[in-house]
Amino acid sequence: DDTEDQPKYNPILLGLGGAAFLLPHLFVLLSLPPVLLRRGAPYLPTFGGKLNTTFDLIRGHILHSRHMQQKQTQQKLTFVDLGSGDGRVVFRAAREGLFAKSVGYEINPALHIFANC
Repeated sequence: DDTEDQPKYNPILLGLGGAAFLLPHLFVLLSLPPVLLRRGAPYLPTFGGKLNTTFDLIRGHILHSRHMQQKQTQQKLTFVDLGSGDGRVVFRAAREGLFAKSVGYEINPALHIFANC
């Protein structure tokens, strides 16, 4: 009987499923060595809800501050994110158009590479 010789699971599909499961966790695993060497904090992503709240507060501050309402002041503002991780906050700051420049600093090489992709 030929059905007994065939594997129960397709190895290609099993490999693809395993890769799809493990790949999202890769950057979390790659962020651990700096933490273990006491060179930084673990990677904790900022999700959309918190980003919306943050930029709503910034936008409100600009609307209510006489000094910040001046166009010359807005053109000089720089957004800086220390420990920028995958860069999502920096990219959001750039898209908001509230700042002349958005900069992120990250010491973890894996997250730095990911943010630049």
